[in-house]
Amino acid sequence: MKIIKSLFLLLFLLNQSIFAIVNINTASKEELKTLHGIGNKLADKIIEYRKTNKFSKIEDIRGIRGIGEKRFTNIKTEISIGSYELAKK
Repeated sequence: MKIIKSLFLLLFLLNQSIFAIVNINTASKEELKTLHGIGNKLADKIIEYRKTNKFSKIEDIRGIRGIGEKRFTNIKTEISIGSYELAKK
């Protein structure tokens, strides 16, 4: 029984990390790199952008050089801009 509980806990934790939503306004470099197609360089560009700007909608990330329509399509279900976006839905 203990093994079954441990297995369910492990599956739950893995499931949570797979479906995590990344807040592009506050995410660390490591969190940004969990997004499909985002590596060190793009994570750095996102963080640099945030120093003087704020993403007001997820589509704003397309303003980052290297994130075009295709890459945006791949990550749009994985990103948010924070609680404001969730509240207006």
